[in-house]
Formats: sequence, structure tokens, C-alpha cells
Amino acid sequence: MTFSQSSSVTPAPLDSAWPPAHIWETMGAADRASWLGQIQRDRARRLEMDVAETDLRHRRPRVDLQGDENFEENREPPPEVKPLIDIFPGVSAALLTRVFERKLKATELIRFKEKSVTEQDHEDRVFKMTESGGTVGFRKAAASLKDWGPNPQTWTSCFLTYLAVIGHLFGEKHPKAVPNLLMFMRQILDLAQTYQWSEAVLPLALNFHQYILDKGELSTENNLVTAPFREKYLRHNLTLPANSPANPSARPRQTRPNTAIQYPVFNPELPKLQFSPSPLYAKGWSNLLRYYPGDLRSTITGILTYGVQIGYRGKKQFYHSSNHHIHEPEMISAKLAEDLNLGRIRLACRPSFVSPLGLVPKHDGGWRRIHDLSWPPGQGLNQGIPDSWSAIEYITIDDIYEQVTQAGPGCIIIKRDIKDAFRIVPVAEDNQHLLAFQWNDSTYVECCLPFGLATAPFLFNLFAEALHWILQCLLPIFYINHYLDDFIAIIRSSSLSDPMGPFNEVYNGVTDYLRIPRNTKKDQQGTCVTVLGIQTDSIAMEARLPPDKLCRATLDAAAALSAASLSLKQTERLTGSLAFCSRVVRLGRTRLQSLYTFQAAFPHGRSARRRISHEVRDDLEWWRDSLSLFNGVLLIDPCRRSITHLYTDASNKGQGLFFFSSKSISDCWLAHCHQLHPSNAASLALAQNAYAHQDAHAHQDAHAHQVAHAHINTTEVDAILQGFLLFSHHWLHHTLVIHTDSSTAYTGLSKGFLHGPPNVPLKSLLILAAARDIQIVPHWLPSGENTLADALSRPLGIEPPAWFSSRAPQLNAGHLKLLWSGLSANTRSVYHSVQRNYEKHCALQNLSAWPASTQSLTSWLTSRLLGNSTQKAVKPDTALADLAALRAYHIDNFLEDKLFDNKHFRRLIDGARRLNPITKVRVRKPISRDTITKLSAGLATLPSQSLEMTANLLDDLNFATACRVAFAGFLRLGEFTYKTEDLSTRPTFLATKLTRSDVRFSSSLDHVQLTLKRSKTDRRHEGAQIILAKTGDGACPVDALQRLLLLDPKAPDAPLFSFHRRPFNRNNFLSTLSTKLKVLGIHANGYSGHSFRKGAAQHAHDSGILDDQIQVLGRWTSDAFRVYFTTNTSVLYKLNHQFQTGSPAPLSLLLPPPSPPPS
Repeated sequence: MTFSQSSSVTPAPLDSAWPPAHIWETMGAADRASWLGQIQRDRARRLEMDVAETDLRHRRPRVDLQGDENFEENREPPPEVKPLIDIFPGVSAALLTRVFERKLKATELIRFKEKSVTEQDHEDRVFKMTESGGTVGFRKAAASLKDWGPNPQTWTSCFLTYLAVIGHLFGEKHPKAVPNLLMFMRQILDLAQTYQWSEAVLPLALNFHQYILDKGELSTENNLVTAPFREKYLRHNLTLPANSPANPSARPRQTRPNTAIQYPVFNPELPKLQFSPSPLYAKGWSNLLRYYPGDLRSTITGILTYGVQIGYRGKKQFYHSSNHHIHEPEMISAKLAEDLNLGRIRLACRPSFVSPLGLVPKHDGGWRRIHDLSWPPGQGLNQGIPDSWSAIEYITIDDIYEQVTQAGPGCIIIKRDIKDAFRIVPVAEDNQHLLAFQWNDSTYVECCLPFGLATAPFLFNLFAEALHWILQCLLPIFYINHYLDDFIAIIRSSSLSDPMGPFNEVYNGVTDYLRIPRNTKKDQQGTCVTVLGIQTDSIAMEARLPPDKLCRATLDAAAALSAASLSLKQTERLTGSLAFCSRVVRLGRTRLQSLYTFQAAFPHGRSARRRISHEVRDDLEWWRDSLSLFNGVLLIDPCRRSITHLYTDASNKGQGLFFFSSKSISDCWLAHCHQLHPSNAASLALAQNAYAHQDAHAHQDAHAHQVAHAHINTTEVDAILQGFLLFSHHWLHHTLVIHTDSSTAYTGLSKGFLHGPPNVPLKSLLILAAARDIQIVPHWLPSGENTLADALSRPLGIEPPAWFSSRAPQLNAGHLKLLWSGLSANTRSVYHSVQRNYEKHCALQNLSAWPASTQSLTSWLTSRLLGNSTQKAVKPDTALADLAALRAYHIDNFLEDKLFDNKHFRRLIDGARRLNPITKVRVRKPISRDTITKLSAGLATLPSQSLEMTANLLDDLNFATACRVAFAGFLRLGEFTYKTEDLSTRPTFLATKLTRSDVRFSSSLDHVQLTLKRSKTDRRHEGAQIILAKTGDGACPVDALQRLLLLDPKAPDAPLFSFHRRPFNRNNFLSTLSTKLKVLGIHANGYSGHSFRKGAAQHAHDSGILDDQIQVLGRWTSDAFRVYFTTNTSVLYKLNHQFQTGSPAPLSLLLPPPSPPPS
């Protein structure tokens, strides 16, 4: 058909359907040409497939961009494709063949869509015009962007079908293909939560998928969208929520912290503010917060409309306080004139709370006017505001370090500041009279939040949190943080070629739209920016003091040294300043402890002064002279360090230590026994009165006498110091993993300081570590795993104490050593104390102590059990152990010990039991299945995606799942919780504790198999398999585990349960349980970790499960399980009824509730 000259038909509008054949035949050639041209232009504009690395328009005909329908429908499909025709009945054989032959294009994914009858009929009537050799033909039209729909649902459905086909065709040859493409799909869906689908994410998905198809490598390591694609398709689609899709589910759902309101912060019954001092645009805030998942939008608009309620709940009476001493009154006058002009203050009509004004110094040398609302002490306005109403959780510098580390070296740090912060939030008119002050005989009231109000930071932070959420929505590839009015953004250097452009465009646009004043004088950006007072350098990956703070700290230390004494206020100011610096000064915390001790020793009077001690002077000289040398801590250690393990232990006899080299910080000494050498170990004896010390080197002898009478905590830390003194020259530039079973030593090494005497050896070893560039990694381990160091701490050849030798002078030295070593040192110490008590009693009663006689033992045992004026009565079990101590004396001295088998002594002890019965053991309440349902009810309201989970929601998820699993699996508390130190020994942890890999779902998802690798009754450590059945109700453990693995994904070797920023240990779990029970209105007294196992046994018994079956479910190996449950009173009632009447109780017979006891 040739074109004719006519133009009576209007060109087709954008996305219009192609006309049926009978209409097309009535059109003239010109109309057809016009229609065809319009369609081609619209098509090119809508689906321009311009891939950055591979421009598809240069590689195939332009019509291919719309999807090619030129299939060979009659062609016989290959043998590999034929089995798939029955598996995928909705997919044509030709399409399956194109997938198999690697000819499929990304736009053809729409062909995998399951079509309804209506859609199929519509598709049959939609044609597309083609031209070839001057003639026009028809075929089915390709899909347009509208065919994909306004959300990712259609694309996701098609892509999943495509993945199933890929798996059947290429799964065996390319096993990584489907998992890698799933990663790509998840990334696309994550981007769709923030960016517009049709305009940005869908073109990105189609183009990058085409890029993958062109590469033809199904088994590549990953298929994540590269930075050039993200920058090309997403950077120009950072649209505001006002212009985003109408479907709010496409917006992020995560709420911000610090937004839980504990009192009404605005009063809608008040008239609207007529003259608000706030520049903020209420409608703009409302618009940008329309998709916020909480009440923050209404809170913000309510405050801007009616003013904020400051939260005062004190007495309503008139107070008046005079101003503090003002150094520069002209500054106050000038500032008040400015505030009066801006409407931030006004003349008072009816003030009721007049508080004083004051000036406080700013960091830049200026002054800030404050309204001292805490004056007078105990009676100020702030005392009428509950403390919980002003509570706020700030971001820490450690959070910034973590994000800089994640972003990597060279990341860009951007800092922005809001001007006038608190002063942009208006105060409700009925609260302004509480914020009054006087100046030059006039009384004024604050019309906006003042500096000095207890709730001002919290109330302003509501706006900061809202702005944080908005920025995070619009800048998802940035780390966004804020500390009140300071906003910090961090982005990888490789994410965008020019990150400042998109950031400034969004940040400036949002702040202008919301009318937030910007303090551009404090703007900073680059790779070295001062954040929260600390200079963070992403090139060197170092955090350090900025020059001004470094100079100030040095001058403060020098000024303190020049004074003979210091007041308490001066000491507090100096300690606070240096404590801030110590966060990024190596050894800073170690050099602060003397100041803390000095400050704590001040008398109560604040006017008192104290002379500077020698230790304080020594540390201050270090701060003055060496601060610049130790300024800065590395966020990432660039040095490839060798790894050395040091094991130490101390006892009342000596100190032991040894070290070895390794390739991993998680190695254990047992795996390196073959490389242990005596030259890498030391056994140091302590010179104590009770023991003779070994001959050793001179410095070891001096050390032994020096720590002879030290506390065990000091001795433990000193053992590590001895390791440094002896061997640290071998550890230059090493990572030294220090293994200790002392919690004091572990805490000191972790924090860098200790209180009291143990800090002295700690300071010395840390100085040695810094001097020799040794990176310390502390690791706590149980005493049972530190046996070699423990043995070294008890040197062989130590003579028995003099008191022991004097008892048997006829025995030779070797005999005495063997005899003394027959009992442990601790047992010897306890027995010796009992023996001395017995000897003292016999002396007072004029009885012969040794050998013990019936008379002496009876007299002493009676006095021991009943007590007297010199000692309290002991428990019967203690008296029984005391007899063993006296028997040990007889054994040591070749005396007959059959006397101690006399049953008369046992009869005396039994009499004591009857006279003084032991108080009843605290009953542990069982947790019922109904309580489990209530404790885990929050699982039903959790978000559907892991990205929407906050830290608190993750904690709730892990706790609720643990409750369900513990109850259903009869778990002991120690079987699903763990200590912090457990994680530091990964092999031991993986061999003993529950991890994610220990959970296996059945193919039908009707049960879970939980592998318990270590338990109390599993003596051989063979492990136990626990089956958890799916019930589908509110206590179902299978549903909970599915949610846990979906919403809190972790590595297979990660702990099964965890808390955010705190270990999932016994104390934290029970603390959370107590809190949750109180929220449910249940008294937490009597509930413990064993309540789950007890409750499970009781529920099983009440459900009619046989006793031996309960024993199997709970993995009991004895009859002890019978004490875990009691027979239900209703059952006892029916049995007794049957016993007395001879017939079963009727079904309608219910047990009446017991009457309360008489008052």
C-alpha cells in the first residue's frame, strides 16, 4: 500500500492504541504517514534505551526497542525447551526458545505476564504498523511503559517467571545465575521504595537487564546495578514527596527515633497564632511529611499552627528572680532589640514566672544569651517539667566513625547547620507567661523556645528528625545524620562523580521550601571535616582533635600545672575538657584516672582547694608535652600486622604466661600446641609469707616482692605487664590478642583505664604498647579454657607453708611437697580456716585438739550448729563440710579417721535441720502459652521488608521469636542466650551455641528442625534434634522463625538471636522479659529463665501428654522433670468426685474458684 496525500485524521495522542485493520484501510496515505510519524516520535521519546556502556540504538534496528514480535511461531522448539511448555503453560514456546537461545530482550519480559481473558482479547485487537519497501503492514503492538503499570508488581511477576525459566534451562550449568539475578531484582525493588517507578526505576531496570543480557554471562559474581547506571537514571529523579506517586506504600516506612510524644505538645483548642515568630512554612512541612508512617506530620503542623506547649506541670504561682551578673550588658540590650524586632520576645502582659538572664561563653569566643530557667536551684521552672519529657538519644561520634568506615577511604563528608535552632519554634500563647524575664525595668516574655528550657532540645529535635527523614528519602545513597541543628551527610567517593551537586540541590531546595534558615558560615564539605568537635579525615581514615581544641587542651594542662592548687570547679572543667579529648588521643583515658581520683577526693564544700598530687602532676605534664604526639586514632588500620596470641593468668602463688604466632585472631592455643616453646613462656613466683619463691632473674625477684601482697585483680593485670616487659620486643607492629580470664583485666584493656591500684600496671603496659606500635585485642575466656597459663601461674617446686611443715617435722621435703599438693590451694585455705577455728574452741574449753576425740568434736560441733557469743550458727550443710576439713588434718598426719564416720555427728546435724528448717526455695512461676502469645503479639504488626525495620523493632522480633522457640522447644535459658565473651572465640561459639545455620525448614514448611549442639544432659556432646511443629496461631515458632530470617537476615554463622548494640545474654533477656510482662500488667516477680521450660512442661501435662513423652520432649534424663508440673486442680477435683461418688464427674461440673483466705 502506498501513501496518499491526505490529512483529515488527527495524529494519535501519546500512548494511544493502534487502530483496527478496518479503520486503517479507510485512512489515506497522508493520514497513515502522519499517524505513523507521531507514533514513532512518541515511542522514541518514551522508551529511549540509552545504556551508558552499551547504546542499544547502535546495535539493533530502532523498532527492536519496543519489543520484537517477529517470532517463528511454527518453528519446532528445541528438545531442551519442550519439557518447559507444560511447566509454563502461559508462556509461548517461541518465547521460551528465545530465552534458551539467549535472544531475549529486556522489554520482552512483559510477555511473561499472565493475562486475563479481557486482556488477551484486547491484545488481539491492538495492532502495530510496519513499513517495508514503501508498503505498510500490521502486527501486534509492543508494550509501552504504561503496560508495566504504576508500580513494580508487573515487572516483579514477569521477572520471577523469567528466573524460573532460567533455573530450568541453565540451573545445573550456571548455579549462580538465579541467585545473582535475585540480588539484582531486590536492588531494583529497594530503589523503587525511594525513586519514581515509571520515570526512573523501570527504565533503569530494563536498560541494566539488557546490559546483562548483552554480556551473556549468566554465572558472573553479581548483577548489582553499577554507579554509572544509577547516576544516569536516578540523579535527576530526586523528586519531593509532593510529586511522588500517590501510593504511599512506595515511600520509606521507617520512623525516626526521639519522636515519641509523652505529653500534648500543642493544644488545638487554642486560637491559631496570629503573629508567629517562626519562619517555618507549615503547609510545606505537611506536604513533605504526607507519607511519614507516624504522627510526626500532625505534631509539626500543630506546633506551627498553635505554638508549642513547654510541658510545665509545677505550681501556678508568681515567681521572680533577679538576673545573674552580666559581663557585657550592651550585648544583652542589642540582642533583645534584635529579638524584639523579629517578634521572638514581646512586652509581658501577665508574667507569672520571671527567671534570670545570663551569658555563657561560646566556643568561638563569643557569648550566648541564656534564660536560666533552672534558677533558683530546686524551684526553677525546669523543676516543674518531668525529666522523662525532655529525654533524647543523640547520635554519637562512634556512629559517625562507623559510617565513614563503611563508606570507605576518600568518602565525602558534608556538614550543614541550621541557624538560630531553638528560636524558630514558636511557643503557645498560653505558655509564654512562664518564660518571662526583666531587663531595664521592663518585663518581657519569650515567644519562641529559649536556650535554657529543659524541653527545648527535644521539641526542636522533632523538626530536626522530620528534616532528617525527608533528606533520607530524597538522598538514599547518602548516610544522613544529625545532632540537633548540625546535619552530617556521608557518601562513598565512587557513588557519584559530583556528589555536592545533587546534595546541594536537594538540601537547599528542601530548606528553602520549608523556610529553614541556613547558617552557611558553618558549612563544611570534603574529606577532612570537623564533626561533633572531632576532625574526621577520610583520606587518612583518622579521627583527631582539630588545631584549636589541641591548642586549648595543651594550654589548660599548662595552666593547671602553673597553679599550686585547684578548686573543685577548676578540676571539673579541666577533667571534662581532657575527657572529651581522650576519645581521639591515644592513651588519653589512661592518663585521666589520676584526675578522676583527685576530683573524687574533694570535700563537699565547693570553695575548698586541693594541692596537686605527684601522680596528677605527672599526667598533666604528659597532656602538656605529649598531646600532639598522640593526637589521632585510626578508623581503619592500614598496616598488615602479624598476629600474636598472649595467654596470661595469676594465682596466689605466681603468674604464668605464654605466646605464639598465628594467622587468625580467633585461634586457640590448643590448635598450636606443636609450636609452643619454653622460650616463649614464663612462670613467675610471688614472694609471700606463706610460700617460698623460686630463684629467678633479678627483675623477677624484685617484681615478686613488689606484688606479693597485691589484690588478685592487680596481680592479673601485672601478669600482662610482665609479658610486655619480657617479650614485647618480639611484637613490634603486631596485633596482640591478649587472652585473660580476669574480667578486670579485660575491662581495663577494652576501656584503656581502671580505677584504683590495677590502673598502675595497666598504664605501664599501654605505654609500652604505644611505643612499640602493638595493637591490643582483648579477649576474655573461661578459666577452664586457660589451663596452660593457670598451670604456669602455679610454679612447680614451691615449698609448703611453714605452718604445714611444722606439723610434721619428721617428714622430708619431698614427702611434704607431695602431701601439700594432694589438695588444691583453695581447699587448703578453707580447711586451714576451719582447723584453726576448731583449735581455738578446744583451747577455750581446755580440750586436747589433736587427735580429735568424740568429746572435742561433739563440743565443737554443738557450738558450731547453735552458735555462741563469738560466732554465728552455721548451716547444717556447712557443718558437714567442716567435719571433712578436720578429717583432712587426720589424713595429713597419719591419724585414724574412722571417728568421723560416727553416725552420732550426723544425728546432731539432722537435729539442727529440724530446729532451723531451711526456708522454702523461691517458686519459679511457669509461663503459659497464652502469655507467650501476648509477649509475641507484635510480630503480626511488623513491616514486610527488612529495610523498614528499626533497631527497636529488630530487638522485639528477636525477643518474641526466642520466647516462642524456647517454649515450644523446652529450651533452657543458656541454650539460646550467650555471653559477650562467647563471640570472641568463634570456633567454640560455633561448636556450642545456636546459629542461623541450625534452623532447617521442612519442604512443606510444616515444621522446623532445630539442632542443639550442646546441652546440659548431652554429656557426650552428640547434639540434639528438636522438632518444632507449625501451629499457625499466635505462639507458632515456625512463623516466628520465618519472620526472623526474612526481616533480620544474617550470615549462617551468626547467632540465632541477637539484640541491637547489646549481647543477647541472660541478664538482657530477663530484663526485657520483665519489662514486657509489666507492660502486659503481669507482675514479673517469680518469673525467670526457667519459667519457659516449666511452663512448657505444665502445658504438656495439662494437654494430656504422658509423663514419659514429656520427658522425651524436654530431654530429661532423670525423674526430675516431674517437679516441673503439677496436676491441675480441676483434674484433682474430678478424681476426688469419682473417688467419693463412684461415678465420673459430669461434663458440666466445673470447679468453683477457691474462696479467699479469711482476713
